[in-house]
Amino acid sequence: MPLQSGSCDATVTPELNDDFRDMLLALDEAWSTRVAAKVAGLDFAVLGRDALIKNKRAAGRDKDLVDARAIEERAARKPA
Repeated sequence: MPLQSGSCDATVTPELNDDFRDMLLALDEAWSTRVAAKVAGLDFAVLGRDALIKNKRAAGRDKDLVDARAIEERAARKPA
């Protein structure tokens, strides 16, 4: 499923422009590593494990850091 881009007429400061560029790069990476999931018979695209961990660490909140560690620990216990 290709991503579609649009246009925006808003004036963007250079700082926001850099942040926006970084966000687009992160979204592109996350989309390229997405995982298909089915919940209640519906198909969804969700973050892959590595992108989810990276996202949790980037958020930096205590609960996200705990989640990131738990995801990593569970992956380490999972048989190959």
